[in-house]
Amino acid sequence: QHVSIQVIIADVKTIGALRIGLYGDKHENENYVLKELKFYQSFFKNGSILARNLPVALSLTKVINETLSIDGGQSIFGGIFIPTSTTDYNSLFFTEDQFVRSTLTLTTLNIVTSETPYYVKNLQEPIAKSSEIVFQNLLFTTVCLELFGLIFLLFKLLLKPMYYYILRKKSTHSQTHVDNKEHNYAHRLNDKTPDTHYVDMSHTAYL
Repeated sequence: QHVSIQVIIADVKTIGALRIGLYGDKHENENYVLKELKFYQSFFKNGSILARNLPVALSLTKVINETLSIDGGQSIFGGIFIPTSTTDYNSLFFTEDQFVRSTLTLTTLNIVTSETPYYVKNLQEPIAKSSEIVFQNLLFTTVCLELFGLIFLLFKLLLKPMYYYILRKKSTHSQTHVDNKEHNYAHRLNDKTPDTHYVDMSHTAYL
């Protein structure tokens, strides 16, 4: 399947370059989307002039993208046509000498567009399905609960007894320090108290 277009230019003036474009509107139908087509290509060659006969061939390749639904619903299809030029550049241009010796006075442009017999298809799948997401969430919740229980047991069996042990050691050390301080204070008081002297009053005379 192909489409041919012929353009005849009745002018003796020289043409240095040619630009061809294709345009197509966007079309959507439920789960099917055909993207907009915008294609332009220029043909030019330094020091050369366009020939009198210009055969231009364009091939359109269909590119289809299928996106699978995450919940198992209908897939979404997107498509676009990719044009490529299969034209022989050497057949489009003349040198100045070739153009002068040419006997043709008309410039004929023949454009042939055809669709390639093959197409390109891309398949996009979700990273994870709904069942896998639910299972992973359940597994993550279970692991979090187990970690919380492990931390609770670690606190009850190791951290809490260690805390009370350190607290008792600190309390015992403080009490011992207070007792030693009181003992030292009492000892210093005993050292400062003067010795008691007794006076024998048996030989004392009374007037």
